[in-house]
Amino acid sequence: CQLEFNDQRIASCSRDKNIWIWDFDNISYDYVCDSVLEGHTQDVKFVDWFLTHRIDLLVNYDNSIRIWEREDDDYVCQQVLEGHQSIVWTVQITNNYLFSTSEDCSVIQW
Repeated sequence: CQLEFNDQRIASCSRDKNIWIWDFDNISYDYVCDSVLEGHTQDVKFVDWFLTHRIDLLVNYDNSIRIWEREDDDYVCQQVLEGHQSIVWTVQITNNYLFSTSEDCSVIQW
């Protein structure tokens, strides 16, 4: 399981192959589940938030990378990046490029 914070939201991922989005409720002062993002076929290892051009992007990865964009009150998978042969361990966005590294000893510039 891994947690990533952004503003008043938390993203968590685990072996259930999903990402859970939690929003802070100002009335109860607690986090409540807002969305469950599905689509991976393996355990989701990491989740990262990126804020680019005022767009809230959520990136998660197992052997593939899924890019989610918040639209209204939900998240929509914008793209699935496949190319690594094993677990993706890191993702970084720099100068409008996304770089990923994998257990297969590869680095991909997307």
